Amino acid sequence: MIGKFTSVTGLRTGNPVNMLGLEIGRVEKFSMDQENQQVVVEFKINKGIEIFDDAIASIKTEGLIGDKYVAIDPGGGGDLLADGDTITDTNSPTDIMDLVSKYAFGDVGEGEEEEK
Repeated sequence: MIGKFTSVTGLRTGNPVNMLGLEIGRVEKFSMDQENQQVVVEFKINKGIEIFDDAIASIKTEGLIGDKYVAIDPGGGGDLLADGDTITDTNSPTDIMDLVSKYAFGDVGEGEEEEK
């Protein structure tokens, strides 16, 4: 199984792949798609796990500052993905330090008008 992300900050080979809160595989390999400016992540998924072509793969953090993992929402409205197929809907990790910095320096909500 493959996922393409715009950033994989903090994700490492061997990190878990989870679905519905259960570990279903591991991150196997990274490569770069320079033409599309994406990182290609290959996952090893356990046999018997069904993932559909409308699945979503997201890079998440365990706890506030824990290890990264890939969370898969399996979908269910399309065709089953086969070994080696690509999950096209992906979400890169949120940069917690960037959010903290924006909050600390008052950038959060800047440019938004207050409702009256």
